[in-house]
Amino acid sequence: MSQKLPNRDAVSYGEAIRSKSVRVTKHRLLIMTALSHERLPISIRDLTKKVRSCNESTLYRSLESLVDAQLVRRVHLDGAAARYELSIDRPHHHHIQCVRCGLIQDVDICVRSKEEAVLRSTPAFASVVDHSLEFFGICKPCASR
Repeated sequence: MSQKLPNRDAVSYGEAIRSKSVRVTKHRLLIMTALSHERLPISIRDLTKKVRSCNESTLYRSLESLVDAQLVRRVHLDGAAARYELSIDRPHHHHIQCVRCGLIQDVDICVRSKEEAVLRSTPAFASVVDHSLEFFGICKPCASR
């Protein structure tokens, strides 16, 4: 799944933020615009380089509000720091990461319905609100070395 994300403008990102009852700020718009140019999840360190007008604490707070509003998705891969990607304009998907070189690719697969049905039958939980499924393997270039 290597589709290019549609390029929205700040106005439509503002509308998306406002639709989630979150205050529209310059930094939130800059973060969403920067993420819109990325095909794969990026780290805070890389995002900081792209949104230079935003100090680190503001970047973290703004990202958290966008994650809470489900406009941005936090992705955990390989036990490293979280990465982030836009969750709007994209179908639900997961990722696969090469354990040798770190290559990340989107995976257009989800086993949502069966597993969520099993989890719903777990007595301690009333519902499933989200899930995360990441795959790890060896990419073809690393396998041929």
